[in-house]
Amino acid sequence: MSERKSAASGDRSVNDHSKDRRELAEVLSIRIDQENPDHHLWNNNGTWWCHYTVHTAGWQKKRVRVSLGTRCVEQARERRDRLIEQLGRRTEAGA
Repeated sequence: MSERKSAASGDRSVNDHSKDRRELAEVLSIRIDQENPDHHLWNNNGTWWCHYTVHTAGWQKKRVRVSLGTRCVEQARERRDRLIEQLGRRTEAGA
């Protein structure tokens, strides 16, 4: 139960939203096309980026884009693979 204080006295409402934040956890959604070595990659003005989707509470989803900081497609593939691996570990750990 939340504790509320009078707004007239200048105090604001005090609520514990930590449970709500846990329920709004994001779920990683990545499909890997083994036939496409450049899956989840795109080149924006010479710099390679990785993009993926995260599903949030309430059937919403958001598109995440991360610069890989390289102009070399081979380096971009390696960095993308490491990023996806790290994201997968975080998801499995529930972080």
